[in-house]
Amino acid sequence: MKTTKYTYLLLLLLTMLNTVSAAFDPNFNFAATPVAGHPDQFSINITVAPGHLLYRHQMSFAVSEGQIEVSWAPDTEKKDPFGDDYIKVYPEGRHDFLVQFFAPGGQPLARTTLTVKYQGCSALTCYMPSNWQYEASFNPSLAPASAPAGAASAPTTPVVALIAPVSSESAAVAALSQAVAQGEAQPAPVQVEM
Repeated sequence: MKTTKYTYLLLLLLTMLNTVSAAFDPNFNFAATPVAGHPDQFSINITVAPGHLLYRHQMSFAVSEGQIEVSWAPDTEKKDPFGDDYIKVYPEGRHDFLVQFFAPGGQPLARTTLTVKYQGCSALTCYMPSNWQYEASFNPSLAPASAPAGAASAPTTPVVALIAPVSSESAAVAALSQAVAQGEAQPAPVQVEM
């Protein structure tokens, strides 16, 4: 009985340590800094440890409120260490991204959560996809403005439109387009992954 109890406690401790180590990865350090003179912009600095890299195609930026436009750091193309293709990566060193925030839709933006999803590798293994979050706050709040075309939006709750049955797919698309144009429905949000 004692052996079972100790085994259970050891497994619980190992699980907790693994969770803590997954939440803090010293191989990929993130920092956010407001850009002086531009209250709507933050510089996101990612430092990749020696012997490691971040996959460009596995990175994305998203916000909980408002919209963003990301100026991506220059990447490097190299042979995939785990395949035959050439891929774009961020190798060891510091990489600076510029994120501009927008408050579209007539509502000022006082705060939002920026999420950066990423996956990194070392020469021996790839790590599980992970994310880093930053609580951005704006004082004074960002005034409502139009976001540029292509800016990533915060997820919204889609409105479901009830449409009468139609006989073809193109008729269904036309009916839904008309409902959106008349304000009776909203298009589903799109997550922009870069």
